[in-house]
Amino acid sequence: MSWKEMNLLSKLPPHPNIIRVDRIVLEDIDSRVIGFTTKQVILFDFDWAANGKDGLLDNRDDMSGVAFTLYEIITNDTHVTSIPRWERNIDMVQNIEWSRRELDSDVSKFRKFLNE
Repeated sequence: MSWKEMNLLSKLPPHPNIIRVDRIVLEDIDSRVIGFTTKQVILFDFDWAANGKDGLLDNRDDMSGVAFTLYEIITNDTHVTSIPRWERNIDMVQNIEWSRRELDSDVSKFRKFLNE
């Protein structure tokens, strides 16, 4: 089922409202398709959006969510998700060095993107 969906997505013409497939992710052992990647972090769910500092609710905003998610993906460290959201602070991941697993790019590029 995943293969069918990824195959269909990869063949669609470019469109601003459709996320493009960048690469297919294979499992090392059996070369099974386990997912796909896209080119950039794309915000698509703005249920906790805020305008600058206005409207932020106890460190629960979409940009903090992106920072925590990117940190978890790059480092494979899931300890932040065990911390209640009202005790989380973006500095928990922004002000530490990110040890990484194998990526196709240097962590500094991801950090620069996140900081911008």
